[in-house]
Amino acid sequence: MDENNTFISEDSSFEGDISAEHIVVAGTVIGNLTATSTIVIQKNGWVKGDIRAPKVYMTNGCHHDGLICLGDPDESAPDKIDIGSTSSESVDTAKEAKKKSEQAIPVSKKKKDKLW
Repeated sequence: MDENNTFISEDSSFEGDISAEHIVVAGTVIGNLTATSTIVIQKNGWVKGDIRAPKVYMTNGCHHDGLICLGDPDESAPDKIDIGSTSSESVDTAKEAKKKSEQAIPVSKKKKDKLW
């Protein structure tokens, strides 16, 4: 593979991780993609694996199963966070916010039928 550019053509498939400056997928890749510049998944392109690059372009009709991380691939990945669940702190904060909104006092006690 070229260290600067990697192209997986429409009739090709590749199994394994790919690292390059620019990656274009028109065929099928089973593995992680890491680019220092851009990753493009073209129409009918299939990627089953994680994608990491500063810029990712996905065309209508492409398919991807995995994570996408936008950023410098040389930096360590942040810890994965399950956004589907909430911690007890965020639940308590949400309860407090709801309680405060229920106790809110109207800014104005003017009659609503008058326009000022």
